[in-house]
Amino acid sequence: MAHRDDVDALRARLEAQERELRDAKAELDVLRAAVHRDRGSDASAGAAAPFEAPDAMGLGPMPSLLEPLRAATARRLGLLVAVGATLLVGAMLMTTPCPSRHRRIDVRPAPTAPLGARADVAPAFAPFVRFARVVDPGTPAVLGAGEACAVEVTPVTDSSFDCRVVVRCGDRILYGRDEARGGTGYNRCGPVPSLIVDRDVTGDDGDPRLRLDLASGELVVEEALGLGVQRVEFALLPPE
Repeated sequence: MAHRDDVDALRARLEAQERELRDAKAELDVLRAAVHRDRGSDASAGAAAPFEAPDAMGLGPMPSLLEPLRAATARRLGLLVAVGATLLVGAMLMTTPCPSRHRRIDVRPAPTAPLGARADVAPAFAPFVRFARVVDPGTPAVLGAGEACAVEVTPVTDSSFDCRVVVRCGDRILYGRDEARGGTGYNRCGPVPSLIVDRDVTGDDGDPRLRLDLASGELVVEEALGLGVQRVEFALLPPE
């Protein structure tokens, strides 16, 4: 793998730099020993003469020749230390295990609640069902007079509304289309449902008009039909 080859090459470079670093340290130690020897000779000669005698070539005392060498070696040593540290850090980074292609990090954002959601708020009331009978099927009639229907009222906490109403007559849903078809019937019921009103027809919000008065026991569902209105009236049965 290319990753392993890069690590091996980096390790080889690091080992070469370590060898050069050891050589530079040895060279610096030799120079330091020479400087110490020269300084000892100068100290013993200074006891006999106040001034330092020039060498045979007239270039001055030997310590002045060692100073540039010592400075150059020190610079080389510092450079090798810096390069070695850089290579060591690179080797540590390169030897970090690469994530497998079979272990991809999921960077998708966490799902958020819909606008106005109050998922942290407990429902204000318990879901309930009231039964009703058709007292006026309207014209044209979509239900038979006296037909029984169930009115389901469920609290909602993950929407800008706080409840959902479904009027179910046998296998037919008159109001509040089921979730498999998109879901409608959302309303505002308040903490204690009493009067629930939906003033829009299907063309406006996806479900018919609704007026559910739990106190008086009246239920009306209306739908626009051409230029007219199809109206079905119910009477709620006493709660069981």
